Amino acid sequence: NSNVVPIVPGESYTLRPVENINYYHAITFCNKLSLKLGYEPCYTVEGIDFATITYDEIPTEENKAWTSAKVDITKNGYRLPFIKEWEFVARGGDNEADEWIYAFAGTPSITTFGDEYETDSNLDNYGWYYYNCGNIETGNVGYGTHEVGTRLPNSLGFYDMSGNVWEWCEDYGSLSDDNGIYLARYCKGGSFYSNAGYSCLSYNAGEKSFSCYTTQGIRLVRSICGADFVPTEYEISLLWQDTNETTEKITVNFGEDLPNITPPTKPGYTFTGYNIFSN
Repeated sequence: NSNVVPIVPGESYTLRPVENINYYHAITFCNKLSLKLGYEPCYTVEGIDFATITYDEIPTEENKAWTSAKVDITKNGYRLPFIKEWEFVARGGDNEADEWIYAFAGTPSITTFGDEYETDSNLDNYGWYYYNCGNIETGNVGYGTHEVGTRLPNSLGFYDMSGNVWEWCEDYGSLSDDNGIYLARYCKGGSFYSNAGYSCLSYNAGEKSFSCYTTQGIRLVRSICGADFVPTEYEISLLWQDTNETTEKITVNFGEDLPNITPPTKPGYTFTGYNIFSN
């Protein structure tokens, strides 16, 4: 997006992360890249031929068929990661190492904070976020995405897993707005427009599948270790709220139909939505 602000000297637009991409764009790119490189496509959308579809044919508004896209994790093509896969890489891949519990990819925070926490001097060195990216009001050089790999990596050598752009994942749940409850895909990592709290590895941001912002991008994965390595089922939390904030959980295998988003009835309780994560 070269029209936001002037580029930082020494950086190249072509080396910045992709942005302005919704979930539909993301899975189309995954399938087209898989086909181009001779891999098996992971995604199917009813009535869509990913070999011939053009960019202008990808929906930019809510589309039930696309939102209900099926992902086959046994295929060897490119796909979006599940949250547990994404966090495994971002946390360094070793759950016995100190890095596993770091707030950000590659570094701990300087203090304990919540989502509202704004700045962190450790994150300054590892990720591009709101407080080291210039200022949108004044159009300072540096506001916006930055060239990949210009901050420090985590121990596995992965860059920009905290900050720069939010990264679409396969897990999803439900949010609500003035029109009621809707299905939301989760994004991870924060962006150049996020504060430090939203850049934490534990934070999940929900967005409508057709949402398309300069803060949203992708990171792709492939299943190369067999089905035993990747998730095989969804754990779905049915969220109910009363004075005790009751939560129920059910498990659904991949490939089975997921529960309809229509709120079920439970006398005496208020249904607040779903959280659907890979297990």
